[in-house]
Amino acid sequence: MRGGGGNFGVVTELEAGLVRVEQLYGGGLYLPGGCAPELLAAFGRATAGAPDELTLSVAFLTLPDLDVVPAPVRGRFVAHLRVAFLGDPHTAEALLAPLRAVAEPVLDTVRPLAIEEIGTIHNDPVRPQPVSCGSAILPAWSDAAIAVVLDEIGAATPHMLELRHLGGALARPATVPNAVGHRDARYSVFTSAYPGPAFASAAERQTELYRRLQLWSGRRSLYNFTARPDNTPTDARGAFDAPTLDRLREVKRAWDPADLFHFTVRIP
Repeated sequence: MRGGGGNFGVVTELEAGLVRVEQLYGGGLYLPGGCAPELLAAFGRATAGAPDELTLSVAFLTLPDLDVVPAPVRGRFVAHLRVAFLGDPHTAEALLAPLRAVAEPVLDTVRPLAIEEIGTIHNDPVRPQPVSCGSAILPAWSDAAIAVVLDEIGAATPHMLELRHLGGALARPATVPNAVGHRDARYSVFTSAYPGPAFASAAERQTELYRRLQLWSGRRSLYNFTARPDNTPTDARGAFDAPTLDRLREVKRAWDPADLFHFTVRIP
């Protein structure tokens, strides 16, 4: 059931085992958005042989012209390269050197971080707000798939587009059996639009992007990113392999045949 979401009951007690991490090296490199082709090529090379200690993602977005946004990137179309490295900063910088060589950062926040600063790496909004979002997995790096992604990136694009590197421990068999799907996927594409002048057109744009990526994604996505841009109900078949979904359906029939719990990706 672990990984099956809120489909089966109410959790009344949770015990978490922590790993001691006092500091990590991370933050964001904000590069000019126009370097997208060169940056994604370097990103593909960097993630192909990345050690488990390094986690990377890159988002392309036009930041709002608001006072809460740092002045160097305010109102600009940027590539936000997100970095987390669990180890020596010098080792991290050696791995980041090819990415830094793509373009001079407009803003550089990569530094030693206390663990409570981990949220500053992605620097996502923390207040609830309506969004239009979608996602798809890429089983492996594909220049053809990346060409589709690049075709969607631009200053006028009405949504953020993120490419996230997967693999590492996620790709290895779980020590405790669970229902986490697509462990073998290497990348995740995620898009999200926030309220603004172009919000109405964002859902259609994103839907078309995922239609074009179906050749590689097969309509699949990670469980936590199964939302559809037009807010239509998600399909659990895209989040799990067939044997896992069959097992989750058996659990559902046994424990919640009336479908009382259906707050996330619905297990029919």
